[in-house]
Amino acid sequence: MKPRNREINIFNMSLLDVLCGALGAFCFLTLVLFPYYTPNKSDSKAPDVPPGVDPKSLEDAKARIQELEAALKKFQDYAAQLEAENKQLRARVQQLQQQAQQTGQKMDQYQMRNPFLATMDLKVSPDDDVELYIEDSARMTREDNRPTPKADLHRRQGNFWGGDLAAMTGDGSMGYFMVRDAPPGEYRVVLKVMKHNPSGPPIAGTVMIDTNKNITWVGIANLNKDQVVIPIASVQVDADYKETVQRVIPPEYYVAAPRPKIAQALQPANGKKN
Repeated sequence: MKPRNREINIFNMSLLDVLCGALGAFCFLTLVLFPYYTPNKSDSKAPDVPPGVDPKSLEDAKARIQELEAALKKFQDYAAQLEAENKQLRARVQQLQQQAQQTGQKMDQYQMRNPFLATMDLKVSPDDDVELYIEDSARMTREDNRPTPKADLHRRQGNFWGGDLAAMTGDGSMGYFMVRDAPPGEYRVVLKVMKHNPSGPPIAGTVMIDTNKNITWVGIANLNKDQVVIPIASVQVDADYKETVQRVIPPEYYVAAPRPKIAQALQPANGKKN
């Protein structure tokens, strides 16, 4: 009996037939589908050099472009530098404007320092209480825009503004009130009679208002009232800081009294008098 062959042989004629058939089928399909094949258009492609352009000239152009880009960068840096300098100059100009404004304010303050003086020399009784006072609405406080207080008959007020000076004797027979800073406006010189015995001798005397160029004398007589504010004179300061004095005392109290001897010493050098 012949023994059975148990050897396994893969590469036989049947396998070669199958492989050849499959290869033939693939080739056939490739030939059939070949007309429908198109390349991928999304792939990047370097542009072609236009005809007639010398490659050497193209390299020179690229180098020129790089030079222009470098020059542009320099100009941008220079423009940034100029902008920074311009900001510094604007800040300096603003600082100078503030200094000029402060200088103008100081000049206004110096111009306002146009002082005038009011003095009084009165005959009063021992129990009288009289005060010379100047009120105005030209000077306002910066805090609450408040003007000079009005004359108060319940107390002695003295000077309200820094720079002004005021002093009175105990009975009010003599005293002075000086205004240092006088911006344009009206300043009213008044006599406050806070205490007086109407049955006693009347108050009499003189009040002097001394401005830069003139001295005005106001004679007072027959003042026999208590708790009253008597207007004496009005000092007008115009926009050019020129001062004009006008008597506003009621006619029943005004008298052209003889001037004290001190009048000659206080008379201005130009001889003007009012």
